[in-house]
Amino acid sequence: MWNKKAMLDDAFDFLFTVFAAFFLLMFLGMVFNSGFANSAAITASKVNDVETKSSLMVYLQTKTEVEGKSVSFANLILEAEKQPQAWLEKNLLAKTKENLDATLGAGKWAINICYPPDKSQQNGNCWLYPNMQQWQSTIKGMNGNLRGENKVIIYRPDGKEVQVWMRQLK
Repeated sequence: MWNKKAMLDDAFDFLFTVFAAFFLLMFLGMVFNSGFANSAAITASKVNDVETKSSLMVYLQTKTEVEGKSVSFANLILEAEKQPQAWLEKNLLAKTKENLDATLGAGKWAINICYPPDKSQQNGNCWLYPNMQQWQSTIKGMNGNLRGENKVIIYRPDGKEVQVWMRQLK
């Protein structure tokens, strides 16, 4: 005859194996489902940051006509620090707006230029030019209008860095 104790022991081993497999499969399903959803969002974010960096680099290398000379926007930004407001509006701001509105779309970009501090400042001089309203209205997060953000550092001849930040908006 069969041993009842051995049969009961085998039944408990079988039930334990079934429950362990069930919970293991549930756990793996949750990990894979949430992992793939997050990875798609993270990948999209990284792609947008790369596109923003690329757009910023193209902008800085683009040549424009200023006072009869062809200069890149990077050199124009370096020169702009010492210029009066009227020069800035005519040359840097208007030409940047014209260039980026044509390439990225009106209202789809914002730039922040930060110059190194001089002797009278501690933190430096960040100009929210040339699209201040767009920069200030940027909303980060899943429901925000920020598509990507990146910065490039331009070195002045004296070795100090000028930071140029760009945001691309949805």
